[in-house]
Amino acid sequence: LEHVGLLETLRERCVGFSADSGIPARLEAAGDVSLVPLPVALCLYRVAQEALQNVHTHAAARQVIVTLQATPGRVH
Repeated sequence: LEHVGLLETLRERCVGFSADSGIPARLEAAGDVSLVPLPVALCLYRVAQEALQNVHTHAAARQVIVTLQATPGRVH
């Protein structure tokens, strides 16, 4: 995360999730995520990681889209 950034780390997690679960996953991002402080980026990554695990364990999903949008002072 520290070396390649939040977006690339999330993309890699989606690829790994797809390979492990057989459920296609992709990342859609907008805004300048590079301005997100590292502690916040780590928290966002952990939330996405847990959400993907919950999808694999509990949902009958046929696909997953992880979305991230950065606006001045906010991340959604």
